[in-house]
Amino acid sequence: MKDAHKDVLSWNGVEWIVPACNADQTLATALTRSCMPIFADLGKRIGDTRLNASLSAFGYGNHDASGAYPYWIQGNLRVSALQQIDFLDRLRRDALPVSPAHMQAVRDILIIEQDNDYVLRAKTGWADSPDPDVGWIIGWVERGGNAYLFALNIDIAERAHADARLKIAKAVLKDLGALP
Repeated sequence: MKDAHKDVLSWNGVEWIVPACNADQTLATALTRSCMPIFADLGKRIGDTRLNASLSAFGYGNHDASGAYPYWIQGNLRVSALQQIDFLDRLRRDALPVSPAHMQAVRDILIIEQDNDYVLRAKTGWADSPDPDVGWIIGWVERGGNAYLFALNIDIAERAHADARLKIAKAVLKDLGALP
């Protein structure tokens, strides 16, 4: 993709549980809305061999993009909370094997909240294969020249609990002084 905000990824016409995903997307909207079918389609087009090579170059999890799609939820990819934090820290510091412009584009997309005092970047996720479902939020806060990285995994017993990911993360970050 050349432009994360302009290049369009076509919707396959299959209704998805996230209504905002039931339309064409840009990379920015697909990432923000967690449009898993878009990323599953991209992954299939890229192919397991190229994906595994990229995951290995990124040092992301067990580097295994094989198995059922989406491979990061139903397939063989496994990544720990500490590995996610390490990956985010390298993204934050421009230390991944991709262009600085691409890393900046992703950092910009990940902004979910900011003011004059801080910037909160984060990405949520949800896997419905275990029982109960597992939800997560990973990200970092930039405040006062410092970076506070975090990863939170929680059991989600029902859809209404999904909003708890951000609320819990923000409460902990406030307690630690990372957020005002």
